[in-house]
Amino acid sequence: MAIADVFEAVSSERCYKKAYDIDTCFKIIKDGAGTDFDPVLANLFVNAEDKVRTYYMGEKSAI
Repeated sequence: MAIADVFEAVSSERCYKKAYDIDTCFKIIKDGAGTDFDPVLANLFVNAEDKVRTYYMGEKSAI
């Protein structure tokens, strides 16, 4: 859940911050693998990058 929570938090605009671009969001997850996130789960999330990008571009039925 931590990976999804962080990705959603950094990729979403809030009243106090702008959203990061999607490349930066994936970099945050990659950089946190093994320290902030379980490396196996982070790798699985990064390997699903195409599906995540499709979802965030508005084609939610692709997942």
